[in-house]
Parts: sequence; structure tokens; C-alpha cells
Amino acid sequence: MRPVLIQLPRFLRRDFGTADRAAFVRYQLDPRSLSLYAFSGSDAARAERLFERFLEWQSEESRRNFQIGFFNNVTNRLLGCAGLRMADEETAVLGIELAPAEWGRFRLALDIAAA
Repeated sequence: MRPVLIQLPRFLRRDFGTADRAAFVRYQLDPRSLSLYAFSGSDAARAERLFERFLEWQSEESRRNFQIGFFNNVTNRLLGCAGLRMADEETAVLGIELAPAEWGRFRLALDIAAA
């Protein structure tokens, strides 16, 4: 299966690759991000497992869950992630998460939803 790769003027959105792991874990462990959840700053294993799940979803036959990263088009810096996950046979849930360094850039989240 070919990975999702779509380039837009302001950002690139694509399936996560193993090279994106460190940036994802880093922003997941940012104290600002941790303040939203009941996680501790020492819980790197939780973020690692979550990232691993995203990679596993990519290889599923009849793929039902998607979690992609979106990146700065010039620097390739991870700006956040977005997911479309099946809740049941008829319902999917869309989620968008901005990296803490991007909080306040609400238009970015709107652009991801539109894309």
C-alpha cells in the first residue's frame, strides 16, 4: 500500500514515518501537552506505544484508522497530527492535535480539517 502524501501550499500532510518518532514523542511530553491529559512527563513509553500504533495502522489490510502528521512545508517541522478513526461500522471520529509550539494558530487546525 502506498503512503498518503499530499502537499498543500502551507504544509505537508502524510503518514508518519519512523524518522518522525522523536518529534512526536517530544511534543507529547511537552508540559503544555501533558497538562491536557492525566499523563506524567516521565511517560515516554505511552507516547512511543501510541506512535507505534499509528505505524501499525498503516499496514492494515482494509485500513480503517488513519493518523497522519502535518509538517511545515519548508522546514519539515512537525506541527501536529490528525486522525480519522472508526468508532463503529458507520461512524468515524476526526481528531486534530496541534503541537504545543503551534497553539494559537487555529487557522492551521481549520486548514487541516478542510484538507
